[in-house]
Amino acid sequence: MKQANDIQILRAEIEKITRILRKTADFLIATETSELVQTGKTPAAAIMMAGILENYYTALETLFLKISQYFENNLPPEKWHMELLSRMTLAVTGLRERVISDETRMHLLELLRFRHFKRYYFEI
Repeated sequence: MKQANDIQILRAEIEKITRILRKTADFLIATETSELVQTGKTPAAAIMMAGILENYYTALETLFLKISQYFENNLPPEKWHMELLSRMTLAVTGLRERVISDETRMHLLELLRFRHFKRYYFEI
C-alpha cells in the first residue's frame, strides 16, 4: 500500500523533471537558432545537438519511469524502454489518465531510436 505522502513526492518529481524538460527544450531551440547559425552544420554542431536531444529524451523517460513505478511497477526487463512508452498511452481505470497520445508515442519512439543509435553506433 502506498503511503499518503507518496503522491506528493511523485508530484514534486514530475514538477522537477518538467522544469528540466522545459529548460532543455529552450536550450535546444536557442542553440539551433544561434549556435548553429554561427557555426553551421559541422560535426561538432551535430554532436552538440545530438547530446541535447539525448538528454531531453532521457529526462522524459525518467519522468515516465517514475509514473510507471508509482502506478504499475511491473515493466518487463526486455524492451522495457518501448513498453514504457506504450504504457504511457494507457488510461488505467481508477488509477491514472493516459500521459501521452498515440501520436506523441510515435514521435518519442523516433527519439528513443535516435538515442540508441547515438549511444551505440554514432561516429564522428
